Amino acid sequence: MKGFLTVGCVAAVLAATPVTAQAADTGRPPPPYRAPMAVIYDWTGFYVGGHVGGGWTGGDNGQSGFVGGGQVGFNYQVGSGCSGLKET
Repeated sequence: MKGFLTVGCVAAVLAATPVTAQAADTGRPPPPYRAPMAVIYDWTGFYVGGHVGGGWTGGDNGQSGFVGGGQVGFNYQVGSGCSGLKET
């Protein structure tokens, strides 16, 4: 009975003793934060493009059609403004 009382007292003392938590990775500071680089768009330059389309009707006469085209142009950007020329 005396041994049981001794073990109980030791367990109570150990349970009441404050112990700080220790992690394995506290020795290294976190890396510094680097903000992502801003993406800069520049619309200056030439461009070429094309477009196609079609349509039809579901009526009695069943008409259908096709359209297509292209464009070429040049844009010039200064600051946040953009101007240019386009030929379709």
